[in-house]
Parts: sequence; structure tokens; C-alpha cells
Amino acid sequence: MALMDYQQKDILQHSSWQEGIKKALVYTAVSPERRLVVVKEFDREHKRVFNYDILYAISHPNMPHLIDHNTEETVGYQVLEHKLGESSLIATSQMSDREKIETMLQLLNLAAYFHEYHLIHGDMKPRDFIIHEKTGKLIDLETVRPAGSTLRYMNKNYCAPEQIDPESQITEETDVFSLAKIIFNLILGVRENEAPLGLGHIDSLGERANTALLTKDVLSVLKRGMNFNPRNRYCNAMELREAISEAFDKITI
Repeated sequence: MALMDYQQKDILQHSSWQEGIKKALVYTAVSPERRLVVVKEFDREHKRVFNYDILYAISHPNMPHLIDHNTEETVGYQVLEHKLGESSLIATSQMSDREKIETMLQLLNLAAYFHEYHLIHGDMKPRDFIIHEKTGKLIDLETVRPAGSTLRYMNKNYCAPEQIDPESQITEETDVFSLAKIIFNLILGVRENEAPLGLGHIDSLGERANTALLTKDVLSVLKRGMNFNPRNRYCNAMELREAISEAFDKITI
């Protein structure tokens, strides 16, 4: 099929990018089979980062299925199954503490799935993890690639410090940093339009720190996960998931 075969409906995201990426357009559309889908268009520079062999090969309950793609046209595109939802950070105010924990563990389960196969996402950020019928879906998957690859394109708000160097290799520890920072900000109720908080803000959280989920044990886990030195972090999402689960189990909700 061609891009023109998908009838555009509502624009979900229209972004300007740096690092050689000019634009990204995301919208809902109707497929030739009359099913509602999500189409993501990218310019020539961006579509080079995709690894479609991996995207078609992997499958997990917390990621949408890739339906179609084309990199031969002037504008590259991919088509994903449609799942309505909202960013996990935007939804924080409507979530109970138990729902927050379940959301965080779902994200960690998906990352653990990647890491079991030595795959790295490298660009995890809250706005791409949506909630649909209490199930989280990570909708931004085009950066998934084998460990040891380089990844030039990332969101600097949540990327690991070592990713500032475009020649650095991404590892499981790279994802651990982003995961810990996402969890830290979800617990604190930071919204998508706010600057994310990190280790440098721990001593000045103010009222944000008044949450039952930010215990000393949880904070200790997240500090290690967000350590500047990759060697001092958890080795992978499985270790981070185990540590944060143990810390959450001590909390009475």
C-alpha cells in the first residue's frame, strides 16, 4: 500500500526535530480495510534510523503492532494499530498510587523484554507511553536496535548523559537511566509541559515530595538508576524492575 491509501483524520503530533531530522507528523487515519490506525510520517533523514526487521519480529502486550511501512517514497511512513490513551505523566492526577505502580511496572516489563533479547530502545520518554484500558503502550519504537549500536536521535530531557556523544554506544544501562527518570517524574506528578526533574532536584522538591510512593527505599533505587556513570546503574531493566518492586512492596497503600 502507499501513503495515499490512508485517509487522514486527526493530527496527534507535529514536531520539529534537530540532529538532522526536519519533521515528524503523527495522525489517525482510516486504512483501506476501513480500520482506524495511527500513521507516522518522517522525512528522509529520520527514516534511516528504523530497523523494521526488528519491529516486525518483536511482540509484547505493552507495545502496538506494526501494520505497514514504506521507506521508498519521498516521505517515509509507518502504520501502527490504533490505541486511544493519554500520556502516563498527563494521567498522573487521575491515577491512584496503585495504578501508578502498575503503570511503572508495565513499562519496566516491556523494557525487560527488550533487554532479554539484547535490544535497546535508547529514546524512552513519557509522552510515548500511553494508557489504554489500564494497559500501557509504548508507541515510539523506531529507535529499538541491538545493544552496542549508536543512536544519534534522542530526547535530551530523558536520555542518559553518555548519549550526548553521538558516537557513544547504547547499552541496557542507557535505558535504565531513562526508565528511572521517567518513574521519578511520574511519582512526583510532573506533567509533560514541565521540565523533568532529576538527581539535582532531590533536595528541593518541596510539596512534590509529599507522596507515599517516594520512600527512602524507592528513592535509593531511583538514585542508582539515574547515576551519571553507567557502570554504577542497574545492569538492565530486569534488575531495576526487581529492585523497585521490592521497594514498592514495603509501601502500604
